[in-house]
Amino acid sequence: MTQSDLLIIGGGPAGYVGAIRASQLGLKVCLVEEKKLGGTCLNIGCIPTKSLLSSASYIYGLKTPKAGVTVSSYSVDTKAIYSFKDGVVNKLTSGVENLVKTHGVDLKIGKAKFISNNQISVGEEIIEFKKAIIATGSKSIMPKSLYVDGFTVDSTFILEHPEMSGKNVLIIGGGVIGCELAFILNSFGSTVTIVEKLKAILPTEDKDCVRYVENSLKNKGVKILTDISVEKIEKGTVLLSNSESINVDYCVIAVGRMPNTDGLEQIKAGVNTGERKEILVDKNFKTSNPNIFAVGDVTGSIQLAHYASACMCKIIANLTGSLAPNIDVVPRVTYSIPEIASVGITETQAKAEGIEHKVGRFSYAASGKAMAMEETEGLVKVIVDKEDKVIGAAVVGADADNLIVPFTIAIALGLKSSQLASVIYPHPTLSEMILEVCEDVHGKAIHKAGRRRN
Repeated sequence: MTQSDLLIIGGGPAGYVGAIRASQLGLKVCLVEEKKLGGTCLNIGCIPTKSLLSSASYIYGLKTPKAGVTVSSYSVDTKAIYSFKDGVVNKLTSGVENLVKTHGVDLKIGKAKFISNNQISVGEEIIEFKKAIIATGSKSIMPKSLYVDGFTVDSTFILEHPEMSGKNVLIIGGGVIGCELAFILNSFGSTVTIVEKLKAILPTEDKDCVRYVENSLKNKGVKILTDISVEKIEKGTVLLSNSESINVDYCVIAVGRMPNTDGLEQIKAGVNTGERKEILVDKNFKTSNPNIFAVGDVTGSIQLAHYASACMCKIIANLTGSLAPNIDVVPRVTYSIPEIASVGITETQAKAEGIEHKVGRFSYAASGKAMAMEETEGLVKVIVDKEDKVIGAAVVGADADNLIVPFTIAIALGLKSSQLASVIYPHPTLSEMILEVCEDVHGKAIHKAGRRRN
């Protein structure tokens, strides 16, 4: 029998990060992963998607002439692109495995099953623990009503099959996953239609920012059907609620993800689950078993890798009495083309909640660096409360994922927009738009025409 101070089930961005941090702090750690370290994010989610989107962005760039540069002929080898993606994933997974072993973590590859309130089995081996953390992530939702063998597929299928290029594809779901897949497939020559039952794609993001992404998709030939649901699916045909029938080669189901507790048998450890099979936890991530915690997608919380990692580090900090990270402010990024990044509340939410607020806006089109880069499609937006504290921000455009970081820090530390505007930003950079948008809150943006004073 193996014994450990801390058992972590799941080697994704929460699990392996927690294992390393706990080991750094002196705990004897056992990490159990059923398949490959890195979890969904590294193997069939974040990393492979961004690798393919990088190629998609490059392809789009070749199609659009730059000042004085026109590419008259090029070819796209999707097998080579996917091979590069696989190389990136393999390099990172092997790197994570090396890190885990270097930090003295006892790594077990196999399926973990609870057999008592303080023991699990992995194959024939039994592991006894003092504390345990469940971090088994999530899996794609594939409703039985939508499944047709050989026709309906999920995001994992798309990320593993380069032969999808050039096909006629319908994507059900206009959220983050659906939109990112649409750009990938479209860039590789597929005909793409998105069907979203809500009134807009990316419904949780800032409306002004979403318009840029929607226009980008449409300009690239992607058909977007909103406020429409799917009535019936037969192989080769999808019938919509507007009575339209669409013939396609594949139908991609991108309607979200659900907690993954398959085969965990957590009930044997006295761990309760909810209606969606999510593991129920309190504010400190403790389950109904006081010695077992759960974190990340498996709890039905925010489905973001960086949030899961941070929450895991908070659990470890609480167990060891070390400094815990701030997990209250969570930035999010949609890697569309252009990207959308946001943090805090949206302008729509501020209005709905009756929060007295002001909004600053600044367009990429007015940025010298954006003009020099020929990346003028975009917007930076900040929302502040009546005391000028930053309570929300959104960016759509080039490098949005990095530009959102200062706003995240501002919200976490309770900074005002005037404080963000009080420091020097290097010129010429896209970061100067942070200065401009914060000054625009007070009608003082220097490089914005028709500026106003509130």
